[in-house]
Amino acid sequence: MSFTSYLIREFSHKAEVDQFITLCKQLKEIYNDSSTSCYFIGNIVINGKEIDAILLSNYYILQIEFKNYGGEIKIDENYNWELSNGVIVKGGVNKNPYNQAKENRSGITTFLREIGLTEIKHVSSVIVFNQKICCSGTLSQATKKWLYITDNYNFIKTLNSIKKSENKISENHLLLIIN
Repeated sequence: MSFTSYLIREFSHKAEVDQFITLCKQLKEIYNDSSTSCYFIGNIVINGKEIDAILLSNYYILQIEFKNYGGEIKIDENYNWELSNGVIVKGGVNKNPYNQAKENRSGITTFLREIGLTEIKHVSSVIVFNQKICCSGTLSQATKKWLYITDNYNFIKTLNSIKKSENKISENHLLLIIN
């Protein structure tokens, strides 16, 4: 198997392009000679949800959002995410990145049901900051089961910590999702 990346359409911002390329390089290093398939698809729309990237492998489906910020970030499920300098971190058209990830994850799970992949029960979301981060604040235990927050520098370490699917996702199912 191997690593394959696709860019569905051009990103609107240079920071998104840079982040996509950075993560592609990291993923290629670990998956290129792996027995696991890995597909990294950038700037995709699924069920009307604009998603920066989706990572598909035999062990998980990850919805990924890029953020061009760094530093100390106060996070919360219900309120704005704020940098230590007072800058608010938006979540696209949503109130914050948590709401954005929740909406996009829902769009993906609906899509999986629509194409008949009801056996895939778990989709995780990863919010990846372009610069180093330190988070404060809290997320509920339920949210921590599907939402991960990291930066480019700790992306692979975070991937390794994500709970893998109990059932291996077949190559045929991965290709069905891509097509």
